Amino acid sequence: MASCHDTALLDNDILRRDQIYFVEKDYIGATKVTSLAQYKSRKDSPIDKNYMGGKFGAIPFISNIEDIFADAIAEK
Repeated sequence: MASCHDTALLDNDILRRDQIYFVEKDYIGATKVTSLAQYKSRKDSPIDKNYMGGKFGAIPFISNIEDIFADAIAEK
């Protein structure tokens, strides 16, 4: 098992759909793990582009990054 943030590895020629998992935290910090195999999409669709577009959950962007930095500065 390995963990990676490199979307170039999200490729049908490198990994099978059952070897790719997405991890997401909800608003209270609970972790949800979902396999790509659970999603019904075409086998030849670009996994990396669909992931970056948010089609599999586990959206790769932090929506409230300013709040996180503000809280960190306030704690100092």
